[in-house]
Amino acid sequence: RMLARQCGYLVGENKTMHEFYMANGSVIRCRSTDDPDRLRGHSCRAVWLDEAAEMPEYAYRMAQLTLRQGATGHWLAATFTPKGTGHWTYDVFVRKREPHTEVIKATTHENVFLPPGFLARLESLPGALRAQEVNAEFVNTEGADWPPELFGEWILVPPERWPRRDRFTLRAIAVDPSLGKQDKPGDYSAIVLVGLADGLLWVEADIERRPPWRIAADTIAHCQRFSPHLVGIEANQFQQLLVHEFERQAQGRFGVTWPVFRIVNKVPKIVRIRRLGPYIAARELRVLANAGGQLLVAQLMAFPQGEHDDGPDALEMAVRMMLETAGIGQEERVTGSLTEGGIP
Repeated sequence: RMLARQCGYLVGENKTMHEFYMANGSVIRCRSTDDPDRLRGHSCRAVWLDEAAEMPEYAYRMAQLTLRQGATGHWLAATFTPKGTGHWTYDVFVRKREPHTEVIKATTHENVFLPPGFLARLESLPGALRAQEVNAEFVNTEGADWPPELFGEWILVPPERWPRRDRFTLRAIAVDPSLGKQDKPGDYSAIVLVGLADGLLWVEADIERRPPWRIAADTIAHCQRFSPHLVGIEANQFQQLLVHEFERQAQGRFGVTWPVFRIVNKVPKIVRIRRLGPYIAARELRVLANAGGQLLVAQLMAFPQGEHDDGPDALEMAVRMMLETAGIGQEERVTGSLTEGGIP
């Protein structure tokens, strides 16, 4: 405010409405994103999201919808400190960078307004924290269960090196719908395909935000392509409805009946996902290098500090289902249910 007045830009303000009036006729409106839905109805030519990493992705999407004032010249800027590769800002601005988007990195060393001695005090920060807070790097979250060296170049496999379906001795699909009471708004739904071949777990992940009917439709499409021996859908609370929707859509469509297991999880999610530790430590995971696979690996690397863990949750259910049904003949695999059990 003071600088704007000194430069002659600010000519008036409304403190009640948190609005500032510029000499060129522009109006700057300051709004909180604590309730992103309150951004609805605004019409803007430009938006600046300060500390965007502290906001939910939904706030960013709502801000995009306000860019409708005038025919051209719209822009949105988001300034923030990186929050790791499992955060939505990495997903939106780095991993799946949209067209006409530029990422500008500025380190703390470039800030000419810092008091004397401030940078010297930052040298005592731990390495990963310093890389994030000082060097503006998207680093693996401090406090993650598994160190970065367990996620080397071997884990992401390009499509041309992916095994053929008939090489898998056991194939399973697990679905985490993220529709339960404990799930956060904006959580992903995860459909994870796992095949066992050559002593390794080959994983394909489809992780997106989508409505229940599309979760069922996408799962059916993966079943038709992958021909799984086992299909598991988390059925806690009203997620049971997704099982019925899956069966409704699949019934009679292809002349194929897949064995659908309703998975009821009773052990806390964080405990269940940690069961993947032995496979990660032994480097026995191979993940298809597509958008879903990259997001799955990012969620694993950030666990349990990451914002989302839907992919790892579905992966754990698929592995558990394969282990708990091992040795069952095809003729014995009928629609049933699995209550939470341990991984040997």
